[in-house]
Amino acid sequence: MKSHSKVIKPGSRFLQILTLVILSITGFAQKIPVIDSLSLYGNICGQLAFYKEIVEVQNNGSKAGLYIDYSINKGVKIFGNTEWAINLVDNNYSFNASAITDENIPDALFDETNSAFTTRLGYLGVDFKKYGILTIGKQWSAYYDVSGWTDMFTVFGGQASSTYLTGTDGGETGAGRAAKTVVYRNKLGPLKFSLQAQLNGVRANYGGSVSLKLYKGLHIGAGINDIRISKDAEEYIMNVKDFEVTGIFGVKYQSQKVYAAFNFNLHGGDVIPIHEPDTVFVYGYHFSGYEFYTKYNIKPWLSVHGGLNIQVPTTKNTIIDDNFHLAYYVVGGEISVSPAIKTYIELKFDDSVNAEGKHSFNVYTAGLNIDFDKAFGNY
Repeated sequence: MKSHSKVIKPGSRFLQILTLVILSITGFAQKIPVIDSLSLYGNICGQLAFYKEIVEVQNNGSKAGLYIDYSINKGVKIFGNTEWAINLVDNNYSFNASAITDENIPDALFDETNSAFTTRLGYLGVDFKKYGILTIGKQWSAYYDVSGWTDMFTVFGGQASSTYLTGTDGGETGAGRAAKTVVYRNKLGPLKFSLQAQLNGVRANYGGSVSLKLYKGLHIGAGINDIRISKDAEEYIMNVKDFEVTGIFGVKYQSQKVYAAFNFNLHGGDVIPIHEPDTVFVYGYHFSGYEFYTKYNIKPWLSVHGGLNIQVPTTKNTIIDDNFHLAYYVVGGEISVSPAIKTYIELKFDDSVNAEGKHSFNVYTAGLNIDFDKAFGNY
């Protein structure tokens, strides 16, 4: 097991100008006869975070994406999608697990700098209509088809389902935005299923999920993911045997007014850094995870939501404090100023205890989100 010294690289981040890029893409797309449609989409999201008696301006998962598709004979469609995270400012803390873009363990745990633009997604696919959809690249995993039911908070969440494992976006472990994967998805009436293979050139990981629509907006689902991290990552982690197969079971209900979902993560796994002077040791552990999210639309422009994330560790060791656990509760609300602009507040009440026995802190956020979805039409 290696130790690793943390190196903090100072620097400032600047908002990149997208106008010339968008104009270039538009002009280029108009000259390509094989493209049926091209869309630029994304959001700019910033917030004020109140925690530890300070106030901080933060980025909250801003991103931009590009989607293209082309239909060939017999209705088969070829498509591609690439998506980048836009890091507006440097934050002391990043509270949005879904906004992480590191996909391997050493970078996620030890690299304390981020580029202004980093990759979230990048994949190609073929839609065979009734015969299913096949995609290849860095993409949302088969496991996320179920674990994503509760990953719906504006700021927090996604930390008790083994989705964003090891401080990454799930790229290396195949659970979140899985890297180097082949995924097949299809549906048979009310049954949807997906199968995944992660082929990284070293070892193959496999996963899948299935969901069933029972009645109107009620669904049940289950997913499985084989967590096999790289040999390089294993050298940084104590108790690495705790990375094995994890399963998730979920139920969700959705109507015009109400959305509610609950996920239970069986045999979850993650890592925790153990800090010592100038060195960080990384320890793997098992847990049972519980995530709940619900939202109620009071008006078309006004909604409230709430839920929780809880990890109950099942691995005991003298390195980790006996009271170590994750437990926080979230409440929030959104007001839509227009179809593309919304303001929000989201409050996290945290009862967690870290590996060293220290209690966590509450966080209160208020922010603004601007969505853009500019379709450039058919060519």
